[in-house]
Amino acid sequence: MNLTRYGPAGGGLVESPEGQQLLKAIQAGSGAGLASTGGRSIVVEDLETILKVLTYGLPQFKATLWNILKEKAVPATGIMHEYPSIVGRGRTGFFGPEIANVNTLDAKLKRGYGQVRFMRAIVEWSHVIGMVQKVANHRSIQMTNATLAMMAALEAGFYEGDNGIVPDEGDGLYKLVKANAPNNIINLNGVAPTKANFLNAAQIINSNMGHVSHQFTSLPMQAFLDNLFEGDKDRIVLTQIGNSMVPVAASQIVGQGIMYGAPIAGLRTSFGNIMFHSHLFTRLPKNVYTDEITGAEAATSTLAPATPTFVPTQAADALSSLEAGIFRYRVAAENDAGESIAAVAQTITVAAANTNHVLISITSGGGANLPTGYRIYRSTPGGAAGSEELIARVADGFAEPAHTPVAAGTATYTDNDQRSAGTHRIYIADLVSPGEMSAMGWAQLAPMGSYELPMNPTSYRELVFLYGVLVLYAASRVVILDNCAAQ
Repeated sequence: MNLTRYGPAGGGLVESPEGQQLLKAIQAGSGAGLASTGGRSIVVEDLETILKVLTYGLPQFKATLWNILKEKAVPATGIMHEYPSIVGRGRTGFFGPEIANVNTLDAKLKRGYGQVRFMRAIVEWSHVIGMVQKVANHRSIQMTNATLAMMAALEAGFYEGDNGIVPDEGDGLYKLVKANAPNNIINLNGVAPTKANFLNAAQIINSNMGHVSHQFTSLPMQAFLDNLFEGDKDRIVLTQIGNSMVPVAASQIVGQGIMYGAPIAGLRTSFGNIMFHSHLFTRLPKNVYTDEITGAEAATSTLAPATPTFVPTQAADALSSLEAGIFRYRVAAENDAGESIAAVAQTITVAAANTNHVLISITSGGGANLPTGYRIYRSTPGGAAGSEELIARVADGFAEPAHTPVAAGTATYTDNDQRSAGTHRIYIADLVSPGEMSAMGWAQLAPMGSYELPMNPTSYRELVFLYGVLVLYAASRVVILDNCAAQ
């Protein structure tokens, strides 16, 4: 737009005070260096630099799966991202006479699809803060907060996301591996993991033409592993060079590959060296949600559903693995906005081990924000109030784990200890094979960005967004140790 073509003779509109203000408003935030005027055009601002700085710079994200996948992200092919999915290397006969028909390789490759997920949040700061010179970086702080929150939500979703429960949520590794390589989920049934479990997982990945490289688990489980491998000759400190995980320089290592006094950082196996990663995002939230500032139970969003009601009953079940004792249950409702306050705990007594299951019958709390699913929390036998931990997520309108339809606004869950309270999951994968030969990746539709929204009477507002999808190239190259005790 050439503003000099209009206005009075002698230079045009841009030389008038009104023209100068309009020009500054259009150019502000565009890199023209005029943002100090306070005027901004309605343009999308690229926040990808902030995303990368936080991803690769903050200690709490150094050990995350998000950090690794973001570093080798690929552009999404569209709203429905298409990618090659490896379901087997195929087989054929390769040898034959000089003149013969050549056998066709039975290629086990199919087209995979991933629905791009849209993560968005509105950030807000008061008009008064915007007027105070000493907090001039208020906007950058809110952009950073929004970015951190998205990264944490993405990371948690990478493990246990389920769009059958929250339709706008992406499917996580547990659901994807269970659907595509169910034998790669190894249930430890409440027993602590051993070195043999890790060696077995590495062998499974290797037998599927992968190269084991990384392990991800929760903070309590990593603390247990530090003790488990204390003094073990296979306990090593690793660094990544190219596509390989290798021990750090020999001058830094004492004894047989052990750096004494350091936490376990890796495990040497015949099938590859496993880099250990622990962080809180693998179990978010494991307990009923408590506001981090007040310490009180609260809904995670004002748009979360109302608190549901539920009734626990028990029935004979020869297949149940429930221990004997008094169990405490709580249930919260969830939707794409968040989680409700959990219903008041109810107890039920299982008289003898392995003889009964507990049926949890749930009814929605109604209201304007209807639930798409429910989160079920349970204590260990004899557990005190507040010790309830997440054991299952159930979609509204379904009976699980049979996954049979029931009336909308209700759900049931048959608890026979499929996931024990207080246990953890360990995710082991090949993340060093190049490109789409790796187990998984991250496809991003566009750079992370933001744009301004109309101002509220007393506050400034911006929409921050990040669009992408977790891609599982080869489910057979991921092994999950389930129901692992950390003691």
